[in-house]
Amino acid sequence: MNILGLGEFMINKEDIVQDLKLNLSKERFQHSLSVAKKAVELAENFGLDIKKCQMAGLLHDCAKGLENHYEEVYKMDYEVHINRKENEQYKNPYLKHCLLGMIVAKNKYKVEDFELLKAIKEHTTGSVGMSELGKVLYLADKTEDMRDYKGVDEIRRLSLIDMDRAIVLSLNNTIVHLIYKNRIIAPESVELRNYLLGGTIEGN
Repeated sequence: MNILGLGEFMINKEDIVQDLKLNLSKERFQHSLSVAKKAVELAENFGLDIKKCQMAGLLHDCAKGLENHYEEVYKMDYEVHINRKENEQYKNPYLKHCLLGMIVAKNKYKVEDFELLKAIKEHTTGSVGMSELGKVLYLADKTEDMRDYKGVDEIRRLSLIDMDRAIVLSLNNTIVHLIYKNRIIAPESVELRNYLLGGTIEGN
């Protein structure tokens, strides 16, 4: 039995993996395994908590494709969170799974670690002040081995050297894509990009 600390995870990893396999689509499950693998690679590279990063990768999309179901199952918890001003962006149907993923991880999979829950919620948009775990999950989701899009190889390469620079490159890619698709851009993503370019990262 592989229990990752009673104060952090109350359900063993094997049971979580089996439950995800049962409930997610085949493609989503394989993506989750691949993100977990990439998260471990990044964690090892930067000396971070490997088990926590792996668990974040496994659970980041636990509500994807199941939004309507989990919104009903955890209706009270969801309504409390979605009505908070800081969570307005998750009304976007493309982002709803992020907030629900945090709720499902907490309630169904008994994750109590705040940093991990926050990383799940922010794994698509990022946020100013995101933790190192959050950065790992953001990049693992964007660069897992099955991802194949223009620019991904450079983001992968840079992610092992400087996560902040890799995140900026990924955000640039995502923002251009969203503009092309005429979709809403999460303000947190724009704020994070501007923060990294104007603060941690020197301008070009």
